[in-house]
Amino acid sequence: MYLVNVSVVVLDAPSVIKIVTERLDPKDLGSQEILCETLLTAISPGTELAAYNGLPPLRPSTGYPRLQGYCNVGKVIAMGADVTEVEVGDRVLTFESHRSHFITPVSRVISKVPDAVPSEDAACTYLFHIGYDAVIRSPIRYGGSLMVVGLGVLGLTT
Repeated sequence: MYLVNVSVVVLDAPSVIKIVTERLDPKDLGSQEILCETLLTAISPGTELAAYNGLPPLRPSTGYPRLQGYCNVGKVIAMGADVTEVEVGDRVLTFESHRSHFITPVSRVISKVPDAVPSEDAACTYLFHIGYDAVIRSPIRYGGSLMVVGLGVLGLTT
């Protein structure tokens, strides 16, 4: 297999986005790693706009430059010799950043994406579950009342 040119979105400083080019060599795949081509990544407006605007990060250790994105649906294009959980051609949901291609341990795959699930829906799965998880962990019970502020992905799915 050939070297893969990778485009990676990097936020160099507030309001300064650049596309960095890297190269991946499929021959470097570990026995439990997969190489994927990104099909779609979801933009998390709260997290990513905050970083773009220079607001304090959610994790204090996060500075600039920083990678953007964490809701990635990719297609497996190569895999290590011992990978049995996925096959070449499968779509997978990961926490990879906005990048055209990536190598990741198969253990970091959140889920294979079923054929019937559009990539757009799969990429937002994590965002959908943030509000859902907050509700089920709260003392709110079926029939109770709650107020949702905002009509973004989190507000609408909560």
